Amino acid sequence: MRALVTLALGLSLGSCAIQQPQLFEVTGAIVESEGMVECWSANTFIRTDIRITNDSIYFIKALGEYNKMVVTEAIDWCSVVEFEPGNSDLAEPGKLTIVNDDTSETTTYLLFDLQNRYE
Repeated sequence: MRALVTLALGLSLGSCAIQQPQLFEVTGAIVESEGMVECWSANTFIRTDIRITNDSIYFIKALGEYNKMVVTEAIDWCSVVEFEPGNSDLAEPGKLTIVNDDTSETTTYLLFDLQNRYE
């Protein structure tokens, strides 16, 4: 019985542990609105990184002096429609789809994992 209680306590504490934030570079974006789809590649916009944590998603752009990365926006997970981290071993990009509640527009960001071992 004591082992079972210890196991249950360990599992519950383990599930509350804060996971490491993930950092991605945006390599493309697909914006979908009523009757229109726009596709953007990374060379058409300012370098943007996305840091994903357990409770928020931060957009970081190269806007500071000497292109220093600056947090420009933070959103919570309520706006996220889908998140797939991708697979670096298979060269599959990650995807993060967000909906803008005001316009019903969805934006899908194609992501390159910056912690990937092949970088």
